[in-house]
Amino acid sequence: MTLLRLDSINLVGADRRIDFSSGLNVVSGDIASGKTTLVRVLRAVLGSKPRHLPPETARITQIQALLRIGTADYSMSRPFVTTDTAPVDITGSGEALRLPASRATIRSSDTFGTWLLRKLDIPAVEVPTARTKATSTMTPVTINDWLNYCFVPGDEIDVMVFGHKDPFRDMKRRYVFEINYGLYNFEAAEVEAGLRQIERRLESLGRQSLAAAAFLAHTPFADLAEVQARRDQTARALADLADRPNEIAADATVGEGAAAIRQQYLLAQKEASDAKEAAAAAARQISDLQDLISDLTAQAGRLNRAIVSAELLSDIDFVVCPRCGQGVEASERDQQGHCRLCLQEVHESDAPAAMSRELDRIYAQISETQGLLDRRLDESHAAAARANQLEAIEKRLDISLRIATNSFVSSAADEISATAKRQARLESDLERFDDYLELYEKNALIDQEVALLEDERNDLLSQLESAKLDSAYQNVRELERTFSYYLERLHSPLVEGAGSATLNRTTYLPEVAGRTFDALSSQGLATLVNVAHALAHHTTSIRLGLPLPGLLVLDGLSSNLGSKDFDAARVDDMYTLIREVAEEYAEHLQVIVFDNDPPPWILSFERARLTQDSRLILTADE
Repeated sequence: MTLLRLDSINLVGADRRIDFSSGLNVVSGDIASGKTTLVRVLRAVLGSKPRHLPPETARITQIQALLRIGTADYSMSRPFVTTDTAPVDITGSGEALRLPASRATIRSSDTFGTWLLRKLDIPAVEVPTARTKATSTMTPVTINDWLNYCFVPGDEIDVMVFGHKDPFRDMKRRYVFEINYGLYNFEAAEVEAGLRQIERRLESLGRQSLAAAAFLAHTPFADLAEVQARRDQTARALADLADRPNEIAADATVGEGAAAIRQQYLLAQKEASDAKEAAAAAARQISDLQDLISDLTAQAGRLNRAIVSAELLSDIDFVVCPRCGQGVEASERDQQGHCRLCLQEVHESDAPAAMSRELDRIYAQISETQGLLDRRLDESHAAAARANQLEAIEKRLDISLRIATNSFVSSAADEISATAKRQARLESDLERFDDYLELYEKNALIDQEVALLEDERNDLLSQLESAKLDSAYQNVRELERTFSYYLERLHSPLVEGAGSATLNRTTYLPEVAGRTFDALSSQGLATLVNVAHALAHHTTSIRLGLPLPGLLVLDGLSSNLGSKDFDAARVDDMYTLIREVAEEYAEHLQVIVFDNDPPPWILSFERARLTQDSRLILTADE
């Protein structure tokens, strides 16, 4: 157990500061003076801010507190708001932090609650929300759940044990009990996590198996052996039909004279194709020859123009300058053998004769090409006529072949169609049988996986049982001895000696002389049981080194007990026990008691007294 001590609390905005010490602390005061409000504010220092506070608490803007956690001192400050991401400032022991109160943010994955768990050496554990259902969602055990064992408010002290009548708080109360006393350790948590995964998988497989069984029920495919036999029979029938369409088609072409006609038809078809190819080749040659004649004709024309130009222009004698238009006098520029225009020597050329010879050669080539073109035209006409003739023969043979085979093909077509339909039907049946067989195969695999998962689940359950060590049960028995001893010290009715007070092994709630807490008809007796039970938890945890925080806040101790005779003696017994426990465990446990009218001899431990004139938070008028 790690000490969690409140050294002081300052309510900023309400002008109220209260200092506490180690061991026992008493806050007394009249009804409606603010004691219950202070209990809730103390809870807000360490956990979440309570709701349903009196309107005067709106004056509180911030809570500041000095804490001792173990041997380290810390100063903390937090705004007095219900926002779970409100910033909490913490300084001390070499740390300076600002953390969200109870819910992580983008800026900080840590929170004040998780920080406090670490400082108190309390394990962070997630538990299923439904204890009897391993597949339920997980929820963390937070510092608020542990603080339920540290705060016993006045409106619960005679009716509830750490909030056990609230289903959610009760679920967390039981988990905190198991974690604290070793009944729920990390090994058990890991085993239960594995169990949850197995249960989820088994649930999913069960749904699949039920769906498949419902689908197959009351159908012709409910029997696996019958499905397999029908599937094999269908596959054989489909294999027998595989070549039947080709056989029918081959038979359909066989008839009297059909083979000879088909041979003639194929021969005519080939000859027609060859004739068409020859005609096409001749047409291509004709096109090439025509292009060649055109090119030669154009070349001859260019040579003719060159020859004419050379002959006509060579004897022109310029008497007027073609550039400036002035006359050129023959007496001054005429020199034998020179050009009158450029004054250069004139050389005789044989170019016209050469061009004439080339022109004669081109005309000869044109004549030869034209003769070849004429022959190719004749051949093309003959090839086209032959192709047309063969095409006509091919068409006549095609008609003859159709007539010869018509009776066979028409009857075979019906058989081919019927065979195709039967083949399609068999293929569909085969595919359906395969689907059902696949479904059976999946079910078989599901059964195998279910068997393996059930074996694994049994192993985990055995591990879970062994994870609950005998030492944990010894811790609980030590708690029962301490609880029974404290009730004896309080001279509680129904307690007649050791063993009269126990804890239920299922609910972990106290029982006195065989009676459950809810069966206690006396509010005073319920208060005594609650006080003894709470003290027993904390002192047992200290002696055994368990993680329960070393802080206990008790509210309304004498509210349900009288002030005379037997009841007054029980109040004295209760305060005597609390004082002795606080003194004995002062280094590990701080006890803060809130009461309307504590015994006078206990007022030496009083840290604050609230009255109607000095309430915890004064209104604006006051």
